Amino acid sequence: MKKSLYRVSSDICYSTDRDGTIILNIEQGKFYSLISAGSTVWQQIAAHPEGATFDTVVDKLMTNAVEFANEPREKVEQAISGMLDSLIESRLIETSDRTSIRAFDSIRCLICAAIVAPVRGITNLLIRRQMQRSAAFVEFVMFQFIRWVGRFPARYRTVKNWPVEPCPMGESEDIEQICSAVNEAATWYPRESLCLQRSSVTACLLRQNGVPAEMKIGIHKLPFASHAWVEVAGKVINDHKGVQTYFKVIDVW
Repeated sequence: MKKSLYRVSSDICYSTDRDGTIILNIEQGKFYSLISAGSTVWQQIAAHPEGATFDTVVDKLMTNAVEFANEPREKVEQAISGMLDSLIESRLIETSDRTSIRAFDSIRCLICAAIVAPVRGITNLLIRRQMQRSAAFVEFVMFQFIRWVGRFPARYRTVKNWPVEPCPMGESEDIEQICSAVNEAATWYPRESLCLQRSSVTACLLRQNGVPAEMKIGIHKLPFASHAWVEVAGKVINDHKGVQTYFKVIDVW
């Protein structure tokens, strides 16, 4: 009998429906999909933030999962033990006696955080001088550095913690101008800017202009695809409005 408590690892986002569970591991920048019994195991662990015991998970599976209902308990325990080991190996869950320590990743994030404040100061100055495209270009460079050094976790923290400047919310025309400035800056930028890069810059630049923009991360299961876009007051402003229907939101930055 296992005595450990199992809980969802930090920096994990997920979405569960009747088809299963999609998980975003922010540390790795990877998506995982769980179906059937695997999704049920995940739901039981997620339902206990303080940690779920092995017996609790087994009992729930034998009660709620059809494929295990008539199986011997020993066989169910073996199957669930294998699932849990796999989830731990993927760093999706952790145990009370084996909490993950990621000191090196924390150092990477601290290095990235150290450049964010001065960059925000520079771009705020450019914005006050009506140089939105230049501000967007500087932020493309910043997020490229973050991509190299801090990777996905540092990007997540940067966008998530980027403040909305205390000035009046922009009109729709101003929002369009800011999105156009980001698109123009992207054409100058020597590297390809994918949806994650563009949306990171768009959300941050809008917030610097007093617009409470939200960056959405969504997934589509079949065929599997992930996407990032920006919304203001529930309206898509840097993509086609159909993304809200096609992609299911798994996290908001």
